[in-house]
Amino acid sequence: MFSDWFAYFWPQIINPWDLGTGIFNLPWFFFILQPLQLLGSKLAVVIVETVTVIVVIFLCKKFFIDKIKFIFILLSPPLLWCIFMGQIDGLILLAYFAPPALQVFLAGTKPQVATGLGITVLQKSPKLIIFAVILGVSAFFIWDWPFAIVNTPYSNTEVLSVFSWNWAIWPIGLLLIPFLFIKDERVGLFVSPFLFPYVGLHSLIGPMIILAKLPWKYFLPVWVIFWIRWALMLFYP
Repeated sequence: MFSDWFAYFWPQIINPWDLGTGIFNLPWFFFILQPLQLLGSKLAVVIVETVTVIVVIFLCKKFFIDKIKFIFILLSPPLLWCIFMGQIDGLILLAYFAPPALQVFLAGTKPQVATGLGITVLQKSPKLIIFAVILGVSAFFIWDWPFAIVNTPYSNTEVLSVFSWNWAIWPIGLLLIPFLFIKDERVGLFVSPFLFPYVGLHSLIGPMIILAKLPWKYFLPVWVIFWIRWALMLFYP
């Protein structure tokens, strides 16, 4: 349990100046998490995943998800997998409750989660483009990011199948790019994960929440399909 946290994120927090293998996120993000060192690795990941659940609760309230569907979201594969693996997607989703600069920062940290929100904020506040450029350029000079991740063992896109750990719909997802410019947070939250060659199950918490806005006759079959697809992923020989 929490394998991604112990294998990738915690070592990066401990040694923030050395970009660890398997770290694709904007490295500055791990400086924000430095205070977690005071808690130790185990308590820190418990806090992170507790925050994830709290953020999901507030997102459901924000988008007026009814109480029964809210329970289904709590029991959905994206959220359960995020918690089980010790992933950071819940922290990225905090962007939906953050001030504009932090929204841009978090969107750039993990674009599969919040690209739509980041673009909406930049449209409203073009001056923040300078902030985004500074983040990217400084990360390049300090860590050679993002080029340093090109040759990591996990940077090659898997062959897509119902058994793959990659839930992307690349390159079909590129057709969704125009939807990023619709000034509706729900649209951005839904389409962001599908714009990239690789997306993990844990990055689909946002789309699951938006899918809960559908009538039960659509939402329930989709929820079941997520479980079937997750099972195929886990038990692929």
